[in-house]
Formats: sequence, C-alpha cells, structure tokens
Amino acid sequence: MPPVVSTAAARAGEWLEWAGAGALALLVALTVADVAGRYLFNAPVAGATELTEFGVALVVFAALPAVTWRGQHVAVDIMDRFVPARARRWRAAAVAALFCPCLWAPAWRVAELARRSAGRGEVSEYLSIPLSAVYFFIAAMCAVAGALALLRAARILSAPAWDEAAEAGENAAA
Repeated sequence: MPPVVSTAAARAGEWLEWAGAGALALLVALTVADVAGRYLFNAPVAGATELTEFGVALVVFAALPAVTWRGQHVAVDIMDRFVPARARRWRAAAVAALFCPCLWAPAWRVAELARRSAGRGEVSEYLSIPLSAVYFFIAAMCAVAGALALLRAARILSAPAWDEAAEAGENAAA
C-alpha cells in the first residue's frame, strides 16, 4: 500500500478524533452548565437534551473511521492461541474486509433515512436543527469507515511482514 494512503488515512483519523474530543468537551461543558443552571438558578439550558443527543452521535461516529483504520474495535480473542501465527494475518485481513459491508449497509440505510428526512423537512423538537444533517453525518462516517476497513485489509496483506503484536503496540501508542 502506498505510504501516502496510510498517512492520509491516519491524518484524517486524527482530525476526526480531535473533532470528537472537542464535541465531548462541549458535552461536558453543556452538562455542567445545565446542572448548575437547573439547581443553582432554576434555569436549565434550553435544548440541552437535544444538544446532548447530537453531541453523542458526533462523538461516536467521528471516532468510527479511526477505530476501524486501527482495528481497535472490541474483539474477543479466546481462540487466538489455537490459530497458527501465519493464519492470523489472513484472518485479520478477512475480518477487516468483512467490516466493509457491515458498515456500508447501515450507511446506505441511514442515507435513505436522511434523504427522506430532508424531503419532509424534519427538524428537532426544540431547537429546530435539521435531522437530515445528523443522519447524513452518520451515513458518511459509516461509509468512510467501510472504505477504511477495505484499505486496512489491503494494508495487512501488502505489508512485507505483518506482526499483530507490533500492530497492537502501535494501536496502544496511538
């Protein structure tokens, strides 16, 4: 795999992680302001629940492409000691490649929901935020993560010597 592709994917993942971290920090600030306003001044932040819902979607789906690229999804590896080391590379590539349709299918369905929502002009109840924008973001992040899953499979297979322990160490350091 060309280094430029790996570098671009890593940089995009970092940017999305920073966006998710920023959204998480804003969620914390919003929660503090809402709780303080509610109990100290009897004036909660208007629309805090909706903002929290949208913020959680942003945090989760902004991180999805980076998590997919690094292979940091939750995994149960109780059978690894029974799988020969040479077969683990192929298994890791197959799992990464299978993630692609598992991410593109929801991307397609959520994009359909977004188009329908945009056509109807659906907005959130209190703040009138267009719901289609949130749906399109979720669909886009699932589609990007699906593409990165395929690139991850190619990266695993094209590496001259793939070592899952070394990659796990790289993931832990990142």
